Amino acid sequence: MKGYDSESDGSVVSPPPLIKPQPRLAVPLLPPQEDRSDSCIYKKIRGKRKERSSSAGEIR
Repeated sequence: MKGYDSESDGSVVSPPPLIKPQPRLAVPLLPPQEDRSDSCIYKKIRGKRKERSSSAGEIR
């Protein structure tokens, strides 16, 4: 718990997007650099889930 807490402090911006889908919305709002990498995965997963046609129209 101690080691994980310390590591999570600095590596908490990358893992969250893969572990929790909810924080994904708050993640791209804070880090602009991660938005590009996260956006790709976020759009792929979210678009394939049910926002496929809706997301495609909004993103394009």
